[in-house]
Amino acid sequence: MLELKSIVAQYGHVRALKGVSLTINRGEIVTLLGANGAGKSTTLKCISGLLRTLSGSITLQGERIDHLPPHRIIRRGITQVMEGRRLFPDLDVLENLRLGAYLTNDRRAIQQRMDRIFGYFPILKERQNQLASTFSGGEQQMLAIGRGLMASPELLMLDEPSLGLAPILVQEVGKIIRTISRDGITLLLIEQNAKMALRLANRGYVLETGAIALEGTSQDLISNDKVRKAYMGL
Repeated sequence: MLELKSIVAQYGHVRALKGVSLTINRGEIVTLLGANGAGKSTTLKCISGLLRTLSGSITLQGERIDHLPPHRIIRRGITQVMEGRRLFPDLDVLENLRLGAYLTNDRRAIQQRMDRIFGYFPILKERQNQLASTFSGGEQQMLAIGRGLMASPELLMLDEPSLGLAPILVQEVGKIIRTISRDGITLLLIEQNAKMALRLANRGYVLETGAIALEGTSQDLISNDKVRKAYMGL
């Protein structure tokens, strides 16, 4: 579905990605692990068009997208839920969700998407007229994921969805990710919580200083001594 080949990217004079290659097959959950500054979020920004690559290629279903602006990449079916949620705090739930569907004017489709999201997150339906700024961290993460789903993506990229959440809410986010996957959406997951990520994912990649250091099935990575020591505290 999505393939990155030898992606190179930088901020100013700092080389952030040094030839990253990875693939994501339709229907998979793929996780990208690594320490802070390893290049995980940068990889997502390159895929979503927020950061231009210096070289390499990004193809979606066989067509290159690395030259496209972000709004055209969203139209192709890729949506990113940013780290830190990035909600509009002075807008209510409905307004935040509708902004996620800004590329369509089909009211029926928008309502169908919203009903689906309320099925995932009943609390959003209960509080649909409540300002985002009054929500807890977990509720804000639900709203951020919901807003991402309003674009009706084929590939949803989640950047640190469990960051700052209590353990019980981390479990809830994990259940939601599984449900979204079962409903046919492909997922690329960035997580500092490696245990959670590898339990959810089919496959994973480990980034170190802008390059892929390891890759394999989730079980392979869970069994890898380097991964267990560096990312799982075992």
